[in-house]
Amino acid sequence: MLRDRFVAQGADEDLLLALEQLRQAVAATPAGSRHRAGYLASLGATHALRHRAFGSVADLDAAVQALFRAADSKVAGSVHHAARMADLAEALRTKAGQSDSAVLLEQAVETESGR
Repeated sequence: MLRDRFVAQGADEDLLLALEQLRQAVAATPAGSRHRAGYLASLGATHALRHRAFGSVADLDAAVQALFRAADSKVAGSVHHAARMADLAEALRTKAGQSDSAVLLEQAVETESGR
């Protein structure tokens, strides 16, 4: 909700509060929980949004890290896994474009194709 309000109204504090709440949710959720991957994916998506809004490389790095962790948290039968992989691929593609890295671009392609 805070992320949506940031998009609608542009209040920086909403985005910062959303990130803090998501960090707390990840920290409070046990590694084996079926909810952890969702919190990590939301954390990554929120960092990616902040990167798009403000251009912070640190946010892009945090997005990639959280999205990798979400993708690695393969919950058996999760219908969200493909979307998490697509989000990770997009973050890697963005990072590859900014760093002109063929390695990251290849990693993005492999992630998106499910390899």
